[in-house]
Amino acid sequence: MCEAMSECKQGTQCEGDVCGLFRMTWSYWADSGKPTLNGEAPTSPTAYANCANDPYCAATAVQGYMGRFGKDCNGDGAIDCRDFMSIHYLGGWGSCNGQLPPLQSGRFEQLKSKENHGPVSDICLACMCEAMTECNHEINCEGAYCGIFKISITYWTDASKPTVDGEQSTSDISDFENCATDAYCAGKAVQGYMAKFAKDINCNGSSEADCRDYMRLHYNGGRSACNASLPQPQKKRFENCIKQLAF
Repeated sequence: MCEAMSECKQGTQCEGDVCGLFRMTWSYWADSGKPTLNGEAPTSPTAYANCANDPYCAATAVQGYMGRFGKDCNGDGAIDCRDFMSIHYLGGWGSCNGQLPPLQSGRFEQLKSKENHGPVSDICLACMCEAMTECNHEINCEGAYCGIFKISITYWTDASKPTVDGEQSTSDISDFENCATDAYCAGKAVQGYMAKFAKDINCNGSSEADCRDYMRLHYNGGRSACNASLPQPQKKRFENCIKQLAF
């Protein structure tokens, strides 16, 4: 939904009567229950914009809105992501069975075709991305590491060398850089890496691999001692993310 509305561009603020990554109006925010950032009073004149412009608070607003208005818009017998997208764009008060504009529909369907398949949930992937780079999609390669997950070519190789749209060139380096700097292909690499290394590893002593295990494996590497602590900046961003998203 974020991708469809704004391509999830970090730093998207208010334009006209909509704000943030989800292009949210004041009325939408109010109907969602008026969540606020850092305990700000809902009656504050800045509460709406501060929430809508913050990815976590805005996501809470979307959840609240869908909790109130969620329904089967397309009559397929299920309430799913397509219904939520229609409700988000068309509004919860009227009919949600209309067509999305081609731009938003195209982005949404493209992303749906690349749905996440693997041991790591979408929420966990989002928090890993946040921990590594604050999900800054403008990041390319810096030294040996590339993209929003800061993946190395060794990591990508261990993940079975996924490529963008399954297309391969004659250069592993080119394929690696293209994949690592593409959010969807990079996510696929993370899934492949965790599928290889997480099944026999328990980093934090819990009964089964969880998001904290995946984060430590990602940062420390599958061949290292994954129970090593994360650096403070990454740990702080990661823990804040899973707290905000109630993971």
